[in-house]
Amino acid sequence: MAKSPKIFLLMNRAHAAMTRAVEQKTQALAGLSMPQLGVLALLSQKDGQAVSDMAQALSMRKSSLSGLIDRMGERGFVRRMRGAEDGRIVRIFLEPSALDLVRRVDPLVRTANARLLDGFTEAEQAVIGRFLMHIADQAEEIIAAVPVSEQEKAE
Repeated sequence: MAKSPKIFLLMNRAHAAMTRAVEQKTQALAGLSMPQLGVLALLSQKDGQAVSDMAQALSMRKSSLSGLIDRMGERGFVRRMRGAEDGRIVRIFLEPSALDLVRRVDPLVRTANARLLDGFTEAEQAVIGRFLMHIADQAEEIIAAVPVSEQEKAE
């Protein structure tokens, strides 16, 4: 039987390598960090999202995302508006200058995505996508179920 891959180690290495490579390209192309790119990507799919929804989608704490949005606002990429239906909800909107950045970075993202999947069949690509969504959606539940002490193992 084949030895199981060390998923944690491989994911950590892959994440670090991709983050480093993407940051180099997006900094050179548009002066963006990877988290900023994530914010722009989310808002280009659906403008006017609530900060709390964006934090969840980006796996960030609201306080960290809020600081990131402040810096992006200072650069003229996004603006905050209180929700019309509920003033407690803060929604984030793209500014016109950010739309130009999204258009400039989009080919990079599309090409990188295609190259990442190059060499995999459609069925394998579907499994990769399903696996990554499984991790994103279930990480807390998966790890919470892992015993960390002898007492938990006995239970």
